[in-house]
Amino acid sequence: MESRAKSLPKNLSCGQQQRVAIARALVTDPSTVLCDEPAASLDIRSASIAMEELRMLSDSGKSVIVVTHDVRLKPFAGRREKRLLLFAELKIPGEAWLEFRIDNQNKLHQTATFRPLGLRGSIYEYSVLPYHSFIFRGMIRNIAKTPKP
Repeated sequence: MESRAKSLPKNLSCGQQQRVAIARALVTDPSTVLCDEPAASLDIRSASIAMEELRMLSDSGKSVIVVTHDVRLKPFAGRREKRLLLFAELKIPGEAWLEFRIDNQNKLHQTATFRPLGLRGSIYEYSVLPYHSFIFRGMIRNIAKTPKP
């Protein structure tokens, strides 16, 4: 990227702009780094370099949060925490997410959380609540018995 040091952003490729954005965020030495699709415009080599940098930041004690749909980044998922959060996009008022966590005995736990907003959200919550244990108990059983690749 040295050859592009004096280039304007409009003259950089999307991948180059992404690398510059990551570098700009890291140069300030933040205590927390929030990355939304950090490898979206990067080739696998550049994505791996960026993710290794983020892993080193995490290993040094900084909080690193990565939001992505990019399956290429799966090898970089935090193994220490042993947890996965899946956030839902809802049409009803509220926030919802699933948390999967593996405890010290290697047991898988699942928690479904819904935070309703307003009357419509509360009505929805109470109307589907009786079905949650049935749906989510079956989900975790199926996940637990899925063979590993």
